[in-house]
Amino acid sequence: MIRTSRFGVCHWVGHVSRLWSATLTVSFRTRFCDLCPNTSTSLFTDALPIPVPHCRDRRSLRGDVPAGVLVGHTEGLTYVASKGDGRYCISNGKDQSMKLWDLRRMTSHKDFEQIERLDLRKDWDYRTSNYPGDAPAHPNDCSVMTYRGHNVVRTLIRCHFSPQHSTGQRYLYTGCADGKIHIYSLDGTVRQVLDAQKAVDNICGRPRRQRTSGLGYYGYSGYGESDITCVRDVSWHPHLPIIMSTSWSGARKHAGIILRHGWEEEAGGA
Repeated sequence: MIRTSRFGVCHWVGHVSRLWSATLTVSFRTRFCDLCPNTSTSLFTDALPIPVPHCRDRRSLRGDVPAGVLVGHTEGLTYVASKGDGRYCISNGKDQSMKLWDLRRMTSHKDFEQIERLDLRKDWDYRTSNYPGDAPAHPNDCSVMTYRGHNVVRTLIRCHFSPQHSTGQRYLYTGCADGKIHIYSLDGTVRQVLDAQKAVDNICGRPRRQRTSGLGYYGYSGYGESDITCVRDVSWHPHLPIIMSTSWSGARKHAGIILRHGWEEEAGGA
């Protein structure tokens, strides 16, 4: 369940309910991955296992026609996050990219129906293998900016806007399957890369190990004893210069760890 001030959005089935009365307002068809409400408007965006996020308007949900479509990813999505201003959101995709979207520039459902349906997905499984080669560019990409450099494999890796109070939301940050936290400026430059893998190795007193080829199922057999840390989610404190990351590692991924990282604006983080 994702909550706004008055409404909650239930994953899986796409129910919108009034929180204060616990009554179902409307339901719609969607495939679960994530739902991203824009708290200042009636819009929210769903992240699907397919490459195209749909933007929906709570005021006109009856039926299955979205308010608009965000075209640009070539693989399924793992997460969407709103800036909270009703205009911008970001998404992480299995095409190894994060995209910034302006909802005012989204493709209308009518125009989307006229676009040639291009299936640019590759034959691979993000849970068990690395992305094969480079991701193709989508000819109808309507995103504002694309960010590359982090690995979106093994799990549904999250991405977020930095907090308004301490950074003015000038940065985007995301977890990564290779044990890093990537922080990007809005213009696409890499602001900082925090090494959670190194911190885990220092805490556990173990040397850095190289990943073996192949991931195995959920990274089990392919990783063996390499203990590569996968940063699944990151959270930036709204007021303090603190970034928390949650990761899982271990030979059979039974171990998890939460790390605290410092951030210094001038130095770019620590």
